[in-house]
Amino acid sequence: MDDTHKPLRVRVFADPAGGHELRLQLDHPSESGLRRGADGALAPALYIAQLDILLEGQPALNLSLGPALADKPLFSVFLPQSRAGAQLEIRWRNNLGEGGTHLLRI
Repeated sequence: MDDTHKPLRVRVFADPAGGHELRLQLDHPSESGLRRGADGALAPALYIAQLDILLEGQPALNLSLGPALADKPLFSVFLPQSRAGAQLEIRWRNNLGEGGTHLLRI
């Protein structure tokens, strides 16, 4: 994978009433493991299994996901307790144990 590939895109929107909305899009394929290819063989399962968001080192969101997720899924999350300048850590892992971590300040 080259350095120009970005598996996670994040957009942050401040809410006038406080907090922030995060829109996360993972550039990841999704395959349930139930679909048969042209040769009749089952395509191997590949999907995002876990998504975690930590706000200032504390868990803000923990999602356990399954094979019904779309390719390149988009998540919209509202964090009412967040403030400008806070550190976010976004972690994801697929069903094969591969994943990544993204750090940012909002």
